[in-house]
Amino acid sequence: MRSSSLLFAVLFCLLGLGPPSRAEETPLDAARRAYEKGDYRKAIELLGAAAARDPSSGEIQLLLAKSYLENKQFDEAVPARRRPWP
Repeated sequence: MRSSSLLFAVLFCLLGLGPPSRAEETPLDAARRAYEKGDYRKAIELLGAAAARDPSSGEIQLLLAKSYLENKQFDEAVPARRRPWP
């Protein structure tokens, strides 16, 4: 019985049908996690890239401005929040 379970598991892995993987984390999710950990520099890096891909996202812009503020980059925080949206 045990060997058949092992064989079944190996077969699924070889066929790429292994256990379902958890959903991939989005850049915004990773930035939120970095922000919550206090890694504002990493959050700014991730959010800058996310904002370049989706400049109209208010959520990204707000978290980017907050990250700049927490990182004491006040001059960058204001423009990040006031960027015109397309």
